[in-house]
Amino acid sequence: MPFLWQQKPNLKWEPKGDIYSKAHNVDIAKKHFDKVIKDYGNQVLINLIDKKRMQQTLGLEYQRVVEEVTRNKV
Repeated sequence: MPFLWQQKPNLKWEPKGDIYSKAHNVDIAKKHFDKVIKDYGNQVLINLIDKKRMQQTLGLEYQRVVEEVTRNKV
């Protein structure tokens, strides 16, 4: 995912992911997507992250970041 997050290694089926530096995540994602588009052309983004239970935090942040980046592109 094109933003700053971390996940402590463990043996759980759904380990918890934590987001940090939310203030910079849109800029980080924008730079990532700009480079990918430059190198490979337009992309289709699909969010397959479960937006409940342990992955909810990551899924919602991914959605927020992508919406913000695409809002500024239009």
